Amino acid sequence: MRQLRESFRWFYGGNSQQRAVCGVASENISREIMLQVISLIAIGALLVFGAVVYLSGQHLYVCVFDLAWAAVFFLNLCYFRYSGNQSAASLFAVAFSGSLLFFCLISGGTEGTGYLWGYAFPLLAFSLMGVRQGLGAVGFYCAACIVFFLVGSFFENLATYTTTFEFRFVASFVVVSAYAGLTEALRSQAQLRLVESNQDLQQAVGELRGTEEALRRAGEELEERVQTRTAELHQANERLVAEIEERLRAEEEQSRLRGQLAQAQKMEAIGLLAGGVAHDLNNILAGIIGYPELLLMDLPEHSPLRPRIEAVQKSGQKAAAVVQDLLTLARRGGATKEGVEINRIVQEYLESLEFQALMRHHPAVRLMEQLEEGLPAIRGSGVQLMQMLMNLIINAAEAMPDGGTICVSTAVCRNGAEGGKVPPGRYVILMVSDTGVGIASQDLERIFEPFFTRKVMGRSGSGLGMAVVWNTVRDHGGFIECDSARGQGTTFTLYFPVTQMSTVQVDLCQGRQGCRGDGERILIVDDVALQREIGSDMLRRLAYNVDCVSSGEEALEYLHKRPVDLLVLDMVMDPGMDGLETFRQARRLDPCQKALLVSGYSESIHIQEALDLGVGAFLKKPYLFEELGQAVRAVLQTEAPGGVALPQETIDRPPSPGQES
Repeated sequence: MRQLRESFRWFYGGNSQQRAVCGVASENISREIMLQVISLIAIGALLVFGAVVYLSGQHLYVCVFDLAWAAVFFLNLCYFRYSGNQSAASLFAVAFSGSLLFFCLISGGTEGTGYLWGYAFPLLAFSLMGVRQGLGAVGFYCAACIVFFLVGSFFENLATYTTTFEFRFVASFVVVSAYAGLTEALRSQAQLRLVESNQDLQQAVGELRGTEEALRRAGEELEERVQTRTAELHQANERLVAEIEERLRAEEEQSRLRGQLAQAQKMEAIGLLAGGVAHDLNNILAGIIGYPELLLMDLPEHSPLRPRIEAVQKSGQKAAAVVQDLLTLARRGGATKEGVEINRIVQEYLESLEFQALMRHHPAVRLMEQLEEGLPAIRGSGVQLMQMLMNLIINAAEAMPDGGTICVSTAVCRNGAEGGKVPPGRYVILMVSDTGVGIASQDLERIFEPFFTRKVMGRSGSGLGMAVVWNTVRDHGGFIECDSARGQGTTFTLYFPVTQMSTVQVDLCQGRQGCRGDGERILIVDDVALQREIGSDMLRRLAYNVDCVSSGEEALEYLHKRPVDLLVLDMVMDPGMDGLETFRQARRLDPCQKALLVSGYSESIHIQEALDLGVGAFLKKPYLFEELGQAVRAVLQTEAPGGVALPQETIDRPPSPGQES
């Protein structure tokens, strides 16, 4: 400041030659002052920004970056103070400032406003370096910005800007640069006019400027080399970082796909196993379940054989339930989807005999309901949903050996789940929570695996319950979350997407008397003699006229000679036509032909196709006497042709109380 005051006194009080010399001196002094002021401002700002980032505890690498650049500006200032080399210090200050402002542009800065600092660069460059060198620095900075705008969108960690913003930024930057350059040029011309007052002095100043220009060019060339090499190293580092990140992502994706493949292969193997044995096993179980029921109907109430026959029947029902679990697990169960109300499923289960038996077995467990009224419908299978709910409640009860509370609640969610696990949308939520022992953290990732259980296999669990729950939720297009810890209870939250389908209610006849026929003629088509015998015996007891054939071809020959009121068709018959093709051919003979489809195993898509063609209902094997009677009566009462397809929950049944999750 003292030098500046002396220069002003010399400039305004001396002669023309002195003023010319003072013009050059004042130019250098002003740039020296500008260099020091800018350096101090930059150091102070960077220290403040670094402190703020450090105290916030976020992006600590930004704090390190700010402190490093503050140190660079401080060292440059010290170099200038001790060496007096204003041109070199100015060059370094402009280069460092340009790099810092360019980083603010590509990182976005606070709330995406980092680009604003770039407008200060032209003023800084022209003030410290003059018009010619400043123009080069500004041009280099502008070119770097344009290159970033062209390639920056290909890098995920860099700030992104719209094309409109990029054009506006470049245009406004050019305007600011032109204004700053023009201002500096006018100021330089005024200074030159002052220097031109003395030709000798002007020549000396010109020679001095030539020398200074040579030095500046040498320094600029050196700086360009340094910047070029730095840019090359920076690009190489960015490529290396990008390659490492890409490899890490590829490894993570490969690991995830391997897990999915292993799970898919496991489920496919189980599906093949279940599909291979389900049809034959359910046909075998038909005798174990059907004949005991018929025997019980003929036995006196106090017969000593009744408990043993009932035990045989219950064992068959347990085996049938395990087969159905395997089919559900493999997503091969023949379940049709209709509009379903979750609250109705919950209420029906809580009023069922299975739930009452569970509460008697766990008298210290208390259940609490929190059901939101007016829930929208979801598209699903009532039987599968009830089985899923039963598995969750049984697991909750068994997790509280000393008693506790089970809470079943429903609600509507419109924003998905926190953390992005469930995408935004409208969902019906079913939540089952308990105050039991909880699940260990190492077991949380395995609870949905088939046959994984901490219970005694074959006594308190089969290891299929939670796998069935998971597959049921996935089959309904939903999502499931589990929150648990040892000693803190467990909460399962199930998300089901809302559908626009309306719920279907079909009133079936209740009791055996309401299922009795009036001499209607029924033709049973099944390739298994045992199934034909059981079905015909049951239907004859209900006062129907029954005939049987063993194949679809025989059924068509029979229909050519004599029409029937109802066809009871087995879905899978090998060799020959299956039930679906038999129904198609029968409909060609009689467009009003009614049919009931039965099968121990079939793909859901084939069942739905049959229902769409006009099959009245689908009934899974092995079936009970009353189930068959209800299904036959319901189909016969529908209007021809086709009538109303029965919802799955009206003719399927959840597993017996003996089945455990």
